[in-house]
Amino acid sequence: MTRFTRLRLATAAGCGALGSAAAHGAAAAADTAAALAPDTLTTAVAAVASVAIAAPLGLALGRLRFSGRALALAILVFASATPPALLDGAAAAPAARFAYNLAFGIPLAAWITFLVARRWTPGIEDAARLDGASPWHVWIPLVRPAATAAAVVVFLYGVFDLS
Repeated sequence: MTRFTRLRLATAAGCGALGSAAAHGAAAAADTAAALAPDTLTTAVAAVASVAIAAPLGLALGRLRFSGRALALAILVFASATPPALLDGAAAAPAARFAYNLAFGIPLAAWITFLVARRWTPGIEDAARLDGASPWHVWIPLVRPAATAAAVVVFLYGVFDLS
């Protein structure tokens, strides 16, 4: 049973017991919040976990040169383009919903972080190294806006997924 089916059932259950329109609206709002709260929390945790896993991946793909980089980017694009219908069957339980959101959140967040990291100039890292800072002292502040944007996009994708 999807979260929208639970929402419809909760709203329908609240309609029969209450007669007035104001009471119906209050009951429907409470039922809506109760029906969506577990999925919203699961989606928020999945968004944070996706970014925690994907930010270093996107940073490595954007900044480092290594053999197999083109293959890793191709896998990332393929994973981002996988149709959601492949994972829809098991997305009702919270653990399955979490895995569903991770499956689409990690490639999306890694892609966003990769696109930001590949635009950095090497001069920023060289200047930091001259001042005695490690590359991490440069990378973390520069990747923070991309990671925040990726978390918001992954969260919104998970919340408004109408499958």
